Amino acid sequence: MSTMRAPNIWVWLVAIAVALAAVSACFGPQTSNDYFDRGVARLKDGKYKGAIADFDEVINIRPKYTDAYTNRADAKSRLGQYEEAIADLDQAIRLQPDDAGAYVSRGFAKNLLGQYQEAIADFDQAIRLRPDNASAYDNRGAAKTGLGQHKEAIADFDQALHLRPGDAYTFISRGHAKLELDQNREALADFDRAIQLQPDDAYVYISRGYAYLRLDQNREALADFDRAIQLQPDDAYIYRSRGHVKLELDQHREAIADFDRAIQLQPDDASSYNIRGLAKLELEQHREAIADFDRVIRLQPDDAYSYNNRGSARTGLGQYEEAIADYDQAIRLQADNAHFYINRGDAKAELGQYEEAIADYDQAIRLQPDYTNSYIFRSLARAELGQHQDAIADLEAALELARDAGDNDLMVFIEGKIEELQQDE
Repeated sequence: MSTMRAPNIWVWLVAIAVALAAVSACFGPQTSNDYFDRGVARLKDGKYKGAIADFDEVINIRPKYTDAYTNRADAKSRLGQYEEAIADLDQAIRLQPDDAGAYVSRGFAKNLLGQYQEAIADFDQAIRLRPDNASAYDNRGAAKTGLGQHKEAIADFDQALHLRPGDAYTFISRGHAKLELDQNREALADFDRAIQLQPDDAYVYISRGYAYLRLDQNREALADFDRAIQLQPDDAYIYRSRGHVKLELDQHREAIADFDRAIQLQPDDASSYNIRGLAKLELEQHREAIADFDRVIRLQPDDAYSYNNRGSARTGLGQYEEAIADYDQAIRLQADNAHFYINRGDAKAELGQYEEAIADYDQAIRLQPDYTNSYIFRSLARAELGQHQDAIADLEAALELARDAGDNDLMVFIEGKIEELQQDE
């Protein structure tokens, strides 16, 4: 006689689960949790727009789901949508006012917008809620650096490293703050430590290279920039940075080669053309410099310095009228820059327009009364007009400034000029 066996219930349960999974795969997320999980996965994969769309769905279904707002804010920040990210974090904080992480994230977004005081308030609150939050100290240090409060920033970086001693990027941040305080050897030690922790990060070598440059260890500085380029050979910023170092070392032709490479990699970056133009000015390649400044002006037509620099190149070619037109435009864009007036005054003096030149030097002195050259140039223009007493008075003012600065060579030069004018009287 045969016996009947009951069906295996586990087989049926597995079959049902497989069927449900197949349905879900066909029709996509069905619940807020499904959307949230997919949004988190997309966020991790760098699919930020897709992640935002998923978190939108979560919020439509569950408008009080705090994590959906904080994760959507993360995705928006990564897309550079900082204002929108802050709005999401405002809502997250309204829903959960004791979430220290939300304050840190909102402060981070405010830092990126240059809203440093508001960012510090957020980091302060995060620290009150979680005194062991290393990220809050680290980011507050960054905000204080942005405000020029370098000593206070270092104190925050110290605390962040106490809580999280293996963070290379906090060592880098602290090193930069120390550079601002001319604590160059201490900065170098921080960059050394960062390199031990992140030996393949090109930007750490750039930072240490600048520290070496401050210490006049030029060979070591260039070696670090060379290493940075080995690690990231297609990074225009690194070539620009190495070019800057070579300019500091008066290696103008080698610097131009680096700027050439930066432009090949990033042909629409105005800063590379501008700095290459300045290097060419130093080599008296005035026409080539003008071509670079022309390019900068096409890319950034409101950049006052580009007009000033092109004016300097035109002055070098004796094109004084054209140079004055460039200085005029520079002054229209930035009327409080004393050097623009000095340069325009020099061009006018070359044309024999001494009264107009003196007016420009007068304005330069009003804007920057402790700049020695303004007095020297004005004295020369006054001497050309036969105003010897006024010219001597300008040179005496310049001599006092040079004495205060301890510039002996300039003092000798000015004293010689005073003697010349006194003999001409």
